[in-house]
Amino acid sequence: GGSGDGDEGFIKEYEDLNGMMTQRGTAFLEVDIPDDHVFSPASEDEARGLLDDGHGVIYFGFPSCPWCRNAVGPMDAAAKESGIEEIHYVNVSQIRDGQEGADYYAFLLEELGEFAPEYPTEEDPGARRILVLLVAAVVDREVVGSHLGSAPSQTDPSVALSDSQREELIGLYTDLFSAVP
Repeated sequence: GGSGDGDEGFIKEYEDLNGMMTQRGTAFLEVDIPDDHVFSPASEDEARGLLDDGHGVIYFGFPSCPWCRNAVGPMDAAAKESGIEEIHYVNVSQIRDGQEGADYYAFLLEELGEFAPEYPTEEDPGARRILVLLVAAVVDREVVGSHLGSAPSQTDPSVALSDSQREELIGLYTDLFSAVP
């Protein structure tokens, strides 16, 4: 994309929480999404299409997730450095815990396979779940890599990344994105 054509809904979704308080009583991290960002909210059909026949990058997250708020800037920067013109965004909170998206969620989990983090329960010790934030690289219909969470050295997501953590995360994303043709 050219400059200034980033999806406005995505900007609004994330920036609307600036200055708001979380349920825990801490302030949401301020985010400033550039106008020319690469995030493109993916419909179920688009996400299925990419995983059934395509390649690209999928970002699973949601706006109130503190890790996500910290990572969208570095993710955008890494995409631009890597020549990735579009990151397909799936707001996983809308499908993960409701019955409405159950089939879609099951499909995503199946496609992610071992790249979906383990989330053992008493009923199912081998269960997996799309934990956020999760970024997956898809090449020829196959998920070939993923990165879970933020910079490994980050322990408190309500605090903005330091410059070195930001560079660390950009490096991790750049490595992941390099697999995508």
